[in-house]
Amino acid sequence: AQVSRYAHTWGLFCLGREGQHMGGLCGTARLQSMPSEVEGLPDNIGIKVTSFNVLGFGYCALPGPNGQWSHFSRLMDKLLHDRKPGGDEISFIGLQEDVFLLKPGQSWSHHTDTETHNRFERLSFMDDVFEKHGFTLVAYSVHDGLSTSSHLLIKDPGGGQLEALWAERHRQLFTESEGDRKRTKADLVKLGNSMWMRKGTNVQSLSARAEVIVFDTWQEADKRGLIEYKMVPSRSAAKVTLQSGAVNVFAAATCHLAGGKFDDRWLLTDDSLVNINDEMLEKFALSAVEIDAKDAVPAVLFGDTNMKHYKYIDEGVYDPVIMGMLFGTKDKSQIKKLSPAYEGHRKFLMREGDGEKVSDHEVATLEAVRKKPADLAKVYDIEVPGGSGEIDLRAVDALFQRVKKLWRISDLKNMQLVAPLNDKAASCLFGGVIDHIFFKGVTMCEGSYKIDDTNEQAMVQMSPDIKSPVDRIRASDHFPVMADFTLPLK
Repeated sequence: AQVSRYAHTWGLFCLGREGQHMGGLCGTARLQSMPSEVEGLPDNIGIKVTSFNVLGFGYCALPGPNGQWSHFSRLMDKLLHDRKPGGDEISFIGLQEDVFLLKPGQSWSHHTDTETHNRFERLSFMDDVFEKHGFTLVAYSVHDGLSTSSHLLIKDPGGGQLEALWAERHRQLFTESEGDRKRTKADLVKLGNSMWMRKGTNVQSLSARAEVIVFDTWQEADKRGLIEYKMVPSRSAAKVTLQSGAVNVFAAATCHLAGGKFDDRWLLTDDSLVNINDEMLEKFALSAVEIDAKDAVPAVLFGDTNMKHYKYIDEGVYDPVIMGMLFGTKDKSQIKKLSPAYEGHRKFLMREGDGEKVSDHEVATLEAVRKKPADLAKVYDIEVPGGSGEIDLRAVDALFQRVKKLWRISDLKNMQLVAPLNDKAASCLFGGVIDHIFFKGVTMCEGSYKIDDTNEQAMVQMSPDIKSPVDRIRASDHFPVMADFTLPLK
């Protein structure tokens, strides 16, 4: 299939180890016949897909307890064991918020473009666990650095976290002190996506080609005339294409879309900005799985989308959640002010208070196109002008509707979106399913879709002893999400 001009090709190489048990396949759906180059392969191949946001594995300045890394070690050991492929199967593990370090001699840049991933290598955490279970890193991509830091941190001094890194060079980077904890220098780390693969015994002849697709927010800002996109980090997808000889047989891509308070405070300032994740998905789908190409191969696209299924958004399932998040109440008649978090967004743009403020560079970027942060902050003004304290319900509704649009994941052309089992399902700490799977050209196995929401190595269940939702985190603020498919070859 044609490689997009946005994709960077790493070349062709063979990967994977032998599977150690035979697994059953589901479904017998047939597509157009494949070329003769697939002779010698099974009539149907099982595809196992697992998506998991790993929250920096406990090595970044992100929420998580001491010992977070050790919970990950146990969690991933079991997950990789449980998702091993049978003889006619291939298993893909896609990780979001994996950790990548600047290579020696490479220069740092906060902005990510199509070549940035070449300057980074993956943090050497759990290399032994992946190797033990026969999984190989087949593709990775990075995106813009952490919003609050660009260094690594040992949260668990003396607890074995530093020693858990396999590369001596990586261990030697922790030269700074933060109290009794060790850390690296700044301008060193980016988060990103990694794709791991293990092949069964009967599909070892398939080779893999890795690619990176980048939604460059600076480039898109210039193209669309939306300067605010430059305030939002670039995002990327890591893709692998399976090939039999010169024939593309299947493609899998994993991604992490915009979202969270650091992005939302910009994206909610205008109606033209809330479709950014739809635009990212469209680009990743077009470039990564080539949904419009006549010779497009069967594919899956999956990851942390920071969006919720359109069915539940449209039915108003999350309306009370959005109201509480924005205004601290579910009842419009009881709204008195913005919630503290969204008042923080307003102060950020207005450069008020003691918290984080919009930077001089960001101000200058906006003013170059005759915009001011104070004008953008008007979306957070929910009181009627005049100082009476009366709430402007039109302003309330405008902000509310923007959040709904930003949260709503849409269908992709020619791809099917797996729906959560019910409106109570949750793949992340604050509720709802935001880790999604799209597929085309394959049949999903009945009953295979699962959110591993009882996995207490990831998060413990809420209880009276837990004072804050963040205290639930052991390893991650997400649960693994998985599904199995059948790929017909003949």
